[in-house]
Amino acid sequence: MKITLSWITRKRTSQLSFSIASFVTNADNNNDIEYLFAIDDDDTDTENTINQLNPFVKRCGSELKVMKTKRHGYDYLNEYDNEICKIFTGHCIIFVTDDMFCLTKGWDTRIREELKNYLDEPVLIHTQPWEDRQKFWPTMPGITRKWYEVTEHVAGWTSADLYLHWLAEDAGLRVVKPDYEVHQLSRLYAGEREDWTEVDETHEEGRGRAIAGKEHRHSRKDDEGYSRDDNRGEYYEDLQKLKKWKENNG
Repeated sequence: MKITLSWITRKRTSQLSFSIASFVTNADNNNDIEYLFAIDDDDTDTENTINQLNPFVKRCGSELKVMKTKRHGYDYLNEYDNEICKIFTGHCIIFVTDDMFCLTKGWDTRIREELKNYLDEPVLIHTQPWEDRQKFWPTMPGITRKWYEVTEHVAGWTSADLYLHWLAEDAGLRVVKPDYEVHQLSRLYAGEREDWTEVDETHEEGRGRAIAGKEHRHSRKDDEGYSRDDNRGEYYEDLQKLKKWKENNG
């Protein structure tokens, strides 16, 4: 069973390097892991960092693959996920943020054990960094390939984690929760501060704008303004596809 890990990242090379190394060095079988990165086509800092890390990852049995895209920005993070899912090759894909790091040796084996009997289903993979374990939705979500085959889509709005959680809930789909330890670097150095993300370019155009009360795209509505509560829009369309699969497959 092949696992894909996917990162969306922009110019956070220190955190990203630690994140990559933590997953690579703690994996039992890197030969069956795909490491994918969505980066903006003007982000040479991240591209250079990934190129420098690739010999290390290849020595460990895998490689780092980059998908360059036009810059969508924070408000359209979901578009990076939608694009990268067109090229992933794993039986599942897990969406990692560039400041998350893994401490569990054999994390990939635990995911394989949880998923091995359900690869023919659209399944939500619920991974929660320790700093977010009070939340009901997975802030490091993943889906099986079957999910993507059914919807041909990941998310219609910025908060893809809530989007996927609600789809699984509303369609009555299986949720698996592999037990491995992940932390979020930015939470560790922010402590209890509300605006816990690092204050950089990505923060200023995204979470920072929301905290400051500036205009930004609604994180739980699509471009037409439709949300979970509406009987039209991207969420509704994905939900109908998943419900139809559920009805046809029990």
